[in-house]
Amino acid sequence: MPEAQRYFDWTTFLSLLYVLGVVYFAFRLFIQLYAIKKIKKNSSVVTDGNFYHVRTRQQISPFSFFKHIFYHPKQFDAQELKTILTHEKMHAKGLHSIDILLTELIFIVLWFNPAIWLYKRAVKQNLEFIGDAKTCNLNGDKKSYQYLMLKQAINTNSLTIVNAFFNSIIKKRIV
Repeated sequence: MPEAQRYFDWTTFLSLLYVLGVVYFAFRLFIQLYAIKKIKKNSSVVTDGNFYHVRTRQQISPFSFFKHIFYHPKQFDAQELKTILTHEKMHAKGLHSIDILLTELIFIVLWFNPAIWLYKRAVKQNLEFIGDAKTCNLNGDKKSYQYLMLKQAINTNSLTIVNAFFNSIIKKRIV
């Protein structure tokens, strides 16, 4: 009786690897969305026109998610908080959360493509540059804005699917 030929099925292996990657990154997105919901649930929410200020009890890096602006109010003085809120409102008005979510969904489908990793980072950087430019145009005091970004660099804790006031491109943003 001839021995059955053994061969490795690359198509099945690569298909399984792709599906596992999609499931992993989709699950990661779900966890991040759940974390935002949990932060909101455990915080006080105050309406400010079209925006909602989500005042957290824990120290977090300020971020916006659609019209919700998350921050720890005792972390900043009045002027710093005003600047941060202006920055986050720029993200909310520009619907940057939609850009981030669309990028995340594209990333989930194309996670295996190295270019999508670079694209995802470039989209986030561009959105931060837009927020910075609009905030500086309204605020006018670029130096204090730069110091505020540096202050935030010391203590950061943010989710990847949100527009955080601080992120790792601090030097590029200051320049």
